[in-house]
Amino acid sequence: MAVTATATRSTYDCILHCLSMNDVAVIALPPNRSNIQYSVQTMTTIEDFSATMSSQLMKEGTDMVKTVVFCRKYLDCTMLYFSLKRKLGKYLTQPVGAPNLQEFRLVDLYTSASTVEMREKLLTTFARAESTLRLLIATTAFGMGVDCKDIYRVFHWSPPREIEEYVQETGRAGRDGHRSQAILIYGNVHKTVSSRMKDYGENSVCCRREMLFSDFMFSVDKDPVAGCQCCDVCAMVCRHEECS
Repeated sequence: MAVTATATRSTYDCILHCLSMNDVAVIALPPNRSNIQYSVQTMTTIEDFSATMSSQLMKEGTDMVKTVVFCRKYLDCTMLYFSLKRKLGKYLTQPVGAPNLQEFRLVDLYTSASTVEMREKLLTTFARAESTLRLLIATTAFGMGVDCKDIYRVFHWSPPREIEEYVQETGRAGRDGHRSQAILIYGNVHKTVSSRMKDYGENSVCCRREMLFSDFMFSVDKDPVAGCQCCDVCAMVCRHEECS
């Protein structure tokens, strides 16, 4: 038996070949999550991005939706965290001015450089519905085995190498079925990023959902969820009142 959360056709073929599996029975669901809205924003600077996020945190505090920002580089993670920490000042914690301890922070950092104990404690904190933590800045260490059901927004500060990775990481959003957002901050693309991932980031005419899932095993489910969940491209021509 072979089990995976997401598999493109090429990954599926590779699994069958490597495991010498023949006459297989496939039990699966499409990886497409219709409750996630996909969009792409042009990359500016970490300082500009942190200014936007810190402004929202100061305004909304613990009412801000739980958000994860994936960074490909550890350096970007730390730069973003310390930029937010500097801009927030006393607003880094709730209630305002509380001690700078994990249980009071609105923002925290999750990387492989953290100890296992620290990461486990952070995950436990973030998963609680009443958690103070609103914004988690993370590398790909925040991945397999993580199940925080009420994350409703996922940013990617620059794209991962492959579409498959992006689908897996955006899948951290909306695990309870509620409407969520997956936003790619696109720019400064590394040469190792695949052509399909570049096409997704630079696209301005095709449905992002179809671009993401066209290479997967099953077709895209176009049945609408409650409300309109067009990607940013489709929203430009959608007549649903929530888009217009």
